Amino acid sequence: MKIPPFLLCLFPLAGLTSCASIVNGTTEPVTVSTTNDVGAPLDSAQCDLSNKRGDWSVTTPQTVIVHRSFSALQVKCTKSGYEEADQKVKSTTSEAFAGNILAGGLVGEAVDAENGAAFEYPETITVSMNPTPAAAQTPAPPVAAPAPVAAN
Repeated sequence: MKIPPFLLCLFPLAGLTSCASIVNGTTEPVTVSTTNDVGAPLDSAQCDLSNKRGDWSVTTPQTVIVHRSFSALQVKCTKSGYEEADQKVKSTTSEAFAGNILAGGLVGEAVDAENGAAFEYPETITVSMNPTPAAAQTPAPPVAAPAPVAAN
């Protein structure tokens, strides 16, 4: 059986594939939600997400498509009546990245690591937000003592 020449050209390219890029892609959906200090859902917080590959904004609860990256995903949420909340979400190595050992070799690993496909974030990120201290809990400024009354 004779193999057509164009197919022979494809065999060397097979080693250049990157398993995680093919299986996972370079983006993923992440759902961001917020809770109050006792763990109850807290809707309508504004959250900004960022990593080395981009910046995104959501109003909780909402799902956003982020670019995969080795770098941590920084999440900053704000809501009136609540303190600003910051959370750093580390990425983990995707299972598909291990497929490079079997199929893609070192070139595939390098490609997946560079384009971020080798990494993933949790599907859901929950940020806890604390209420701002109430005005009543803020100590009042000292009150001056009344002026002494002169005796006659």
